[in-house]
Amino acid sequence: MIFTKLYIRIFKKIINGLSVNKKTKYIGTEYGGWFILENTEIRDGVILSAGVGEDISFDIEMINNYGVKIIFVDPTPRAI
Repeated sequence: MIFTKLYIRIFKKIINGLSVNKKTKYIGTEYGGWFILENTEIRDGVILSAGVGEDISFDIEMINNYGVKIIFVDPTPRAI
């Protein structure tokens, strides 16, 4: 579990460091959030959220702010 959290944080640092001078907005908590492009038109879209675990703050904010539909996928029994 500790290594999983560490891998997620490292992955987020790498992915978030690859931005190309675009305005971004952080959605969700520090642990479960992600950056999205501010000018992206995603209203009424569908998001496949894989590996949601125990923090769905990103997904809840996306639903509330953009009206998207979320499909949750998580094979972790503890997440049910």
